[in-house]
Amino acid sequence: MLDILSLIYINLNIIIYLLINIIINLFVCKFLILNKIKASHNRLEYKKNKITKVNENINVINNKIEKEKIIQSEYKEEILNIEEDINKAIEESDMPIVILNEKNNIIYCNKHSWNTKSINLNKVNILNYLSESFKNGQECLNMINNLQSNKYDSINLYSYEDKVYRFICTKEKREDKELKICIFNDITQSTLIQKQIKESEEKYRKLMDLLIDGVIIHDIDGISYINDSAMNIFNIDKNNENISFQDIKNKIDKSSIRKLNESLNIVNKGKVKKSVNKFKTIDGMYIEFITTKIEVKDSDALLSIVVDITDMEAALKQLEGSKKTYQALAQNLPDGIIVIDKESKEYVYQNRSMIKILKKVKVDSINKFINDYISNEYYGQTKRYEVNKNYSYPIGITIKDIKEENQLMVIIRPLEYEDRILEAIKELDLVNVQHHVKNEFLINTSKCLKDPIENIIIINKILEANKYKSNHIDNYNNLVKRNCYRLKRLINNMNEVVEVENGSCLTNFVYCDIIKFTKNIIRYANDYLFDKGVSINFKTDIDSSVLKVDIDKMERIILNLISNAIKFSDIKNSIDIEITKDKEYTNISIKDYGVGIPKDRLSFIFTKFGQVDKTLSRNTEGSGVGLSLVKAFVNLHGGNINVESEEGKGSKFTISLKEVLNISDENLIEVNNYNLPMWEKMHIEFADIYF
Repeated sequence: MLDILSLIYINLNIIIYLLINIIINLFVCKFLILNKIKASHNRLEYKKNKITKVNENINVINNKIEKEKIIQSEYKEEILNIEEDINKAIEESDMPIVILNEKNNIIYCNKHSWNTKSINLNKVNILNYLSESFKNGQECLNMINNLQSNKYDSINLYSYEDKVYRFICTKEKREDKELKICIFNDITQSTLIQKQIKESEEKYRKLMDLLIDGVIIHDIDGISYINDSAMNIFNIDKNNENISFQDIKNKIDKSSIRKLNESLNIVNKGKVKKSVNKFKTIDGMYIEFITTKIEVKDSDALLSIVVDITDMEAALKQLEGSKKTYQALAQNLPDGIIVIDKESKEYVYQNRSMIKILKKVKVDSINKFINDYISNEYYGQTKRYEVNKNYSYPIGITIKDIKEENQLMVIIRPLEYEDRILEAIKELDLVNVQHHVKNEFLINTSKCLKDPIENIIIINKILEANKYKSNHIDNYNNLVKRNCYRLKRLINNMNEVVEVENGSCLTNFVYCDIIKFTKNIIRYANDYLFDKGVSINFKTDIDSSVLKVDIDKMERIILNLISNAIKFSDIKNSIDIEITKDKEYTNISIKDYGVGIPKDRLSFIFTKFGQVDKTLSRNTEGSGVGLSLVKAFVNLHGGNINVESEEGKGSKFTISLKEVLNISDENLIEVNNYNLPMWEKMHIEFADIYF
């Protein structure tokens, strides 16, 4: 039993063990196998979902592909249309287009390829054609032969018919074949235009160089153009080819550099259209610097105009000084001055004297007088008004209508100042007396100078006769003689000016045949001027003309006018003297072909000390009293003198004297009856001319 029980117990343990083992295995299988199956299932589900999404994407892509096919089909059709249009455009293009193969044979040319010359390029050798038809054809062939794939080159071709073509050639590979596409563009007209533009630019550049004002085209730092005037203004070497704007700044006063930079920047940024500034250069010159923005060859640049205003600045300072002087003068004048605005009727200015007058005369009275003056339009006249009957205070009113300023200038003069005017007249008489004293002083001075000059002339004659002569002594003799004559001429003129002004000029009138008289002077003058390169031509259409003249003064008149004609003419120019009649007057004209007299000087040449601009004459000297004496002498003869002149063409002086009729030959004086030898007079009158 015990064994049986033991066996039973053992079997039971084994069974329990096996059961436990089976249960454990079952649990292991459940957790391992089932989980693995579940994981596999999940993976299958994931892949299934992924495949589903892929299928969806494939469907989307397929739809896109279908759409793309449709678009490509449309593009293909459009490209074909474009290609057809391009081919059509190439075919109908005015520009010859030629396609060459590897052997430079023509495989295509459009219908306009040189048909104007009745040449079919399909039947000619293009290379020979280029070589023979163009001046630089060989250069073109070299370009074609050396052309690299997928690149292009170009050259200007010049035909023998004066046409210019832009030849463009490119080399491409298509289906393993090399093609050369050649295009001929006729640029004859554009080349001519470019040439004209270039010539025009050159003309404008030359014109800019001739301008007085400086012209600079630049940016903030560099200069692309500067004319000669700007180079001169800034004292820059014209041989300097690398001029920067800093060189310009270096020539401007340091205190103005900042202002210049600011002006350039605001114009360059377009904040203002133009800037105008005044600067001082380091050389002391004043300039006006005007800058604006311009477009040059499709790009922006700055254009600066530089004006030399040094003289203007000096004039402005002088004007400002004059303005202050006149203002001070107006304030201190004894007459009252009022400036009235026409519209407002208000006093816009009154000087000190007017304020003093208003203390004596009421404003209402002044206004009443002014209104009466204006209503009667007395403008420019002086009218007398009495302030009141009881208190006599007469005033004179003069009003000037200043239309430009829309103002009236009223001058009020208290007539009580007439006594002061009489005193002023007495003072003026005193000044006249002093003036006569001055004239007497000049006369005495000239007499004191005359004696030693005469002595110098005598000594000079002795030196000329000296047997120990030398070239140096001759030169000194001539120099002393010439200066003596010049001094003598000056003294004579001074004496005669004083005599004419004092009315003490003595005359000795005689009857003379002016034709013989003038011929005689010309004969001596031509002999005197023979070796000087000057000739005098004489003509007249009358045989004789008797005039009442002072021989000495008439000689002075003619010789002085001849001297002037020589002064203002070139050495080899001739002088024409002509005598004509006009009714009862005889006209003596002296004409030169020299520099002429400016119009603005014609009214001054007969005034005392009035001279033509010395820069117009050759090397001469003079006191400026010659022509005034000529006019005075002509007036003493009861005649007239006038002048006609044109700059660059010469001058013509004409003396008109009244002819004297019915004079017998016995009453005529001989023309060679001179107080001084004629040669002596020539030396004196021509002493101011340097031959």
